[in-house]
Amino acid sequence: HNYGIGDSGMAKIENTFQRFLSRGKPVVLCGDFNFDPPGERRINIANPKPIEDSLVEDERVRHNKTLQKRWEAIFRGLTEIKCPMPNHFHSADNTISRLNRIFVNIPRSAINMFKHQVGIIKDPVTWHTLGLSDHAPTFWEVTPRPPKPQCRQRIKKEWCKHPQFKKSLQKMGEFMASKLMIK
Repeated sequence: HNYGIGDSGMAKIENTFQRFLSRGKPVVLCGDFNFDPPGERRINIANPKPIEDSLVEDERVRHNKTLQKRWEAIFRGLTEIKCPMPNHFHSADNTISRLNRIFVNIPRSAINMFKHQVGIIKDPVTWHTLGLSDHAPTFWEVTPRPPKPQCRQRIKKEWCKHPQFKKSLQKMGEFMASKLMIK
């Protein structure tokens, strides 16, 4: 939960996040950031169609809106792994939403290199009814995709051994190194 994090607490989160990124560390941010994803609306359980932003706005919601812009600045550099199902129950207005979110520092283009599944365990109303939580446990399972068999790969092994391929690859590497100022 985001509640109770002041400016100094948020600054620590921002600094730690930047430190991990600068060291090339993998970063996964997940949880309840206490604001719904931009452009998404809560769904009323009694009348399942999206409704305007929360009908009930308490002090926690107002407090977290001040942190929302700072969280969104962090999220901008990450890839969101979207859970397709609602994972939070708002008992104050009898709605459900995707309040729990997952962000990773994997480029969107690399996501296809993995087999992944995201979802929830039971629905959030069940957990609330049991008196355990207003959140459904949200998971992301990720494993590398097995490599394609040689016969299905786009670049044939024989081509990579050809002298012209090696020359072209060397020239491309030198060009990129000069543009990126790598020695």
